[in-house]
Amino acid sequence: MKKAELLKECFNIFKTQKVSKWYTENLESKSQSETLKSLEKAVVKNELTIYEALAIALIVGIQWYEKFEGVP
Repeated sequence: MKKAELLKECFNIFKTQKVSKWYTENLESKSQSETLKSLEKAVVKNELTIYEALAIALIVGIQWYEKFEGVP
């Protein structure tokens, strides 16, 4: 799978109502160190599937390291 296809698939998972709601309620504005702990807890509690947690982790990781136009 190409990087762009993987990113698109992750974004499609991320934008589902369940995942976007969970992200807003549990991860938005948390520190990077708390992200993996929160995702792990969500999987253990069956709040998220492993695929959903991985999609969030990849999207968040790209946000941390990808340079976007207009962002220093």
